Amino acid sequence: MGRLDSSSVRSWIPSRKSQVIELQVVANHPNGTARALYRQGPAMPDSLLIGLSALQSHKRAMEVTSHNLANAATKGYSRQRTELVAPTPEDASPGQMGRGVDVESIRRIVDSLTDERLRASSTETARLKTLRDNLRTMELVFNEPGENGLSGVTDRLFNVLGDLSNNPESSALRSATVQELQTWTSTINDLATRLDQLRQDVQDSIDDQLKGVNELTTQIAALNQQIRRQTLTGNSPNDLLDSRDQLMDELSGYLELRVQRNLEDGSVQIQAGGILVVGMDSANLLKAQTRPDGGVMIVSPNGGILRPQGGSIAALDELAEDIIPNVATGLDSLVAGMVERLNALHATSTSQSMNATSFQAAFTVPTAHLDTNLDDALLAQVGGKGAGIPALFAPSFTDAAGNATTRNLTINVRDTVTGEARKYTLRYDPAQGNGTRSLSDLVSAINTGEGGGFQVIPADGLGVPGINARAVSVEDGWQLQLSADENLAIDFSPALDLQPGKRQWSGPEVAIETVTAIPVAIGDRLQFEVVDTGGGALALEVSTRNAGNGASNVLGSIAASAAGIFNLTGIGGTGELLITLGAGTFRAGDRFVVGLDNGGAVLQKGSIPLTHIQPNERVATDANFSVRGRYTGSLPLLETGSTTTPYSTWSMQVITAGTIGVKASTNPGNPQPPVVEFSYWGGSAAAPIQQTVRRTLDQSLPAGTPVQIADGVFAVFEAGTLTATDPGEAATFTVDAEPDQAGLLSAFGIAGMFTGSTAASLQVSQRLIDDPTQLNTGLTRSEGDNSNVLRLLAAREEKLYNDGGFAFNDTYNAVLSEVGVRIRQAERLDENQTNIRAALENQRQQVSGVNIDEEVGLMILQQQAYTAAARIITFARENIDTLMELAR
Repeated sequence: MGRLDSSSVRSWIPSRKSQVIELQVVANHPNGTARALYRQGPAMPDSLLIGLSALQSHKRAMEVTSHNLANAATKGYSRQRTELVAPTPEDASPGQMGRGVDVESIRRIVDSLTDERLRASSTETARLKTLRDNLRTMELVFNEPGENGLSGVTDRLFNVLGDLSNNPESSALRSATVQELQTWTSTINDLATRLDQLRQDVQDSIDDQLKGVNELTTQIAALNQQIRRQTLTGNSPNDLLDSRDQLMDELSGYLELRVQRNLEDGSVQIQAGGILVVGMDSANLLKAQTRPDGGVMIVSPNGGILRPQGGSIAALDELAEDIIPNVATGLDSLVAGMVERLNALHATSTSQSMNATSFQAAFTVPTAHLDTNLDDALLAQVGGKGAGIPALFAPSFTDAAGNATTRNLTINVRDTVTGEARKYTLRYDPAQGNGTRSLSDLVSAINTGEGGGFQVIPADGLGVPGINARAVSVEDGWQLQLSADENLAIDFSPALDLQPGKRQWSGPEVAIETVTAIPVAIGDRLQFEVVDTGGGALALEVSTRNAGNGASNVLGSIAASAAGIFNLTGIGGTGELLITLGAGTFRAGDRFVVGLDNGGAVLQKGSIPLTHIQPNERVATDANFSVRGRYTGSLPLLETGSTTTPYSTWSMQVITAGTIGVKASTNPGNPQPPVVEFSYWGGSAAAPIQQTVRRTLDQSLPAGTPVQIADGVFAVFEAGTLTATDPGEAATFTVDAEPDQAGLLSAFGIAGMFTGSTAASLQVSQRLIDDPTQLNTGLTRSEGDNSNVLRLLAAREEKLYNDGGFAFNDTYNAVLSEVGVRIRQAERLDENQTNIRAALENQRQQVSGVNIDEEVGLMILQQQAYTAAARIITFARENIDTLMELAR
């Protein structure tokens, strides 16, 4: 046989299963061609095979590294890595023998979490950019006639509101806010005719972008098919995966994606807005359809409606469906919605400087309907002009089923000298009286305590003491007017500055007995009040109030200086009462109310027929306490069904007498701290729960210290002592989370920020123009309370639907936020997203990017390994040559 050289090696065939290696050799011989077969059995590792495996593996590794270097600047390329493993060794004695190296896989180096975060960042970036660009276009619409357009005005308005929220007591900022409100209202009319074309342009953009979406989803579906085939045949389609990911990145700019990966075949399924847009091997093409109302919806082939949550299409959808259409579909309705909401928020708020002594309604009840229910359609304003209540502003006295239901209106009467407030609830109950709810009923209830279905709670005076209500005649009807007595102010907020003990009767027991019936024409209730007649002399004065204007009518009085029995005659002409005063000290300002039946006789209270017995409810020398805080619960004033506590009023009762702030002592001769029990209401409006909490007013709760009750409400006791009381003599007070359940204040246009209900009639309230300090900033009277300013700012995010309605928040944002605040917000967020995206890109580059220095270093190592593998084969060849020589 001729000599074996490198050109003589035709093939070697490794069989991993048999572990047998065959080497076919062709040798040149003078006598012809001879064939030799070299067999390497399983017992002897073959260096030739090891060298060959190394040669092939490192050759493949160098190809992968070269591919990485070639794509170092390719966008979307993910670095690949050759995974080399040692095959299962061959059993041999005295130990296992290695069998070289194999390429296990070509791995694509990616961080799926980073990629998903990048995709989400692309979605948000595209949304913000699209929103920003289109809002800038809208700003051009609003900017007519230039700097005085709505965009600039809105920007300034909410800037100053934001400033006011940081310094709510600033009179300069309040004045600035009122000025911006005036500028804002004067520009509302300029918008309607300029919005329709912008909306059409946005809808066309949605259609154009859906074409781009469909192109991308079609390409992704095609790649899905290729990737599945490659994966199922055991290959790693890394470049195809990169291409698909790049398409998904581009798609994420249009829509927010939810990607589900199939690890078995490498395919993905993509959802957007709840619709499957890419399946395993097909795409669902989306299209825009015009609705009957002129809007656009995105539908899939099976009729599913896609609701985009992110990306540029979501921004366009928001513009076309929320921001622009709500402005375009009736500017008058938009104005009415804004005015109703902002007025309601302002009317049920207050501030430290709020000292309103009177209010007059902005809307008029038609002349013929003084006695018509306030929610009757007959009172509706027609065409936004003239007498009547705008439809959107109509009060609600019915539930969802259309049945009349209870409604509360909080009326606070505050002494501007002492700061003490008294809280009353004007409550409508369809079961009260004849159940009617007209303007005349409301006026009568405020003045006397009852009128139609209205009543005033608590009934510690005639109606709302210190407040007079009137139906004032104007050109085309009647307007509600409220006025307070001297040194009193009115508001309708949930604020708590109450001193419940001062409303309790602290004088001796008084009995009022009917001698001769009182003519009921003068009223159905009498008020008995201790008044100072001068020089320290006190008298018990009896009076009634005019139902139509609240004027007080004093019917007579008796001296309140000593115990005794007194006759009070000539009441209403013929009425006579027998008044029995118990022994004790009277306090000026104390009062109670005596009811009369239809015959003019005193309604019985106590055990004696035809007699009202007024017990002593509080020791006059006891320490006073006040109720403060901000109620964080959600319950309105409710009926409880109890005869002892018919309404969900809170109360304080002294359980154990004592001196406030002293330490408890075991010595019975030492002063002891008092124990008080607070009763309050929790649970839900459907199932209210009365709860109690007891507090020991010892050294840990001295005078002037807040004593927590519940839900942000606390009491503060003055220094002194407390006397234990009977259960029926607790000091009660009202805590209410819903000051205006029916929307009466908005319906009348009382205490609001604006008057008018249409774009043409919208004006800032004259009260605010005359005195900007009457701009309410808080929900309490505490200094620095900015909670109502925050509510005004947050109102842009609310959604309200009225009369078959529209989204108030969307339209409000469209006019205000989208034109001013949102532009800057989008720019700021876009800048933030740019920084976030840069960080994520850097993170992705660190994981998936190609580092040329690293790859070159790796290439050198692989080349060295490849050269070494060639040397192994050379050594093996020389060994074979030696063996072949021996075989001659």
